[in-house]
Amino acid sequence: MLSPAFMEVEKIMDYTVIFKENSPALIMMFLSAFILITWVMVGFPDLTLDSVNVFSVATVYLLFLIFTFVGYIIKYLAPDAPGGIIDLGDPDKAWINISLGIVAGLFVALTLLAGAVAKATLMPFTVTLPLQFLFICLISPFVEELFFRGWLLPTLSQYLSGPAGTILVSIAFALYHVNTWGAVGLMGYLIPFTFSLLLSLLVLKLESVAPAIIAHTTANTIITLTQLTAPTAKIVQILGALLP
Repeated sequence: MLSPAFMEVEKIMDYTVIFKENSPALIMMFLSAFILITWVMVGFPDLTLDSVNVFSVATVYLLFLIFTFVGYIIKYLAPDAPGGIIDLGDPDKAWINISLGIVAGLFVALTLLAGAVAKATLMPFTVTLPLQFLFICLISPFVEELFFRGWLLPTLSQYLSGPAGTILVSIAFALYHVNTWGAVGLMGYLIPFTFSLLLSLLVLKLESVAPAIIAHTTANTIITLTQLTAPTAKIVQILGALLP
């Protein structure tokens, strides 16, 4: 029989955190995201997101979902299997994870807007605007965080180390999000890299991917809202001017 100390070491090295109480909600989220992405691909193949064809983005997201879902099912059924998974975390700490995620998302969004890094350019209103909003503010954060920090981060951390996994995931995240929010040049890499570092540290510390999903959703939503109407953009600019 393993001693408690040895069992704790094994838990830290594995980096896997799965609460079976979360499985029904998580599976429903996977299925919902899969259905929504497929619907957008089939129904609106010519839709663009920041000049990128949504069909291409959706294809990548489907691959992310498949990798993460398969990894989750494997670790759920066989905890000793290779790889790592961090799910939504302890249900008793749900409100803590949500609150910290909102705070992190607000901090990132307002910091970027105050520094004029994220550009508050207006998005033209079209019939597909609600779909763009849905994709950017809900689907993207959910799929990306489950893949990068729910599966890739604990998997790399298991075979390398927590710091190495965090850095590698942040590099991958930065390359995937280069020039996000209008930043160009070196800042186009540094912003998503720093954002990823923050989210990865939250996930490893809180043993939950929920704060990362909430933070990513909050940041995307605030920045996207500044691009919808001139009054909204002006309000955010005023708030940014009030920050020290």
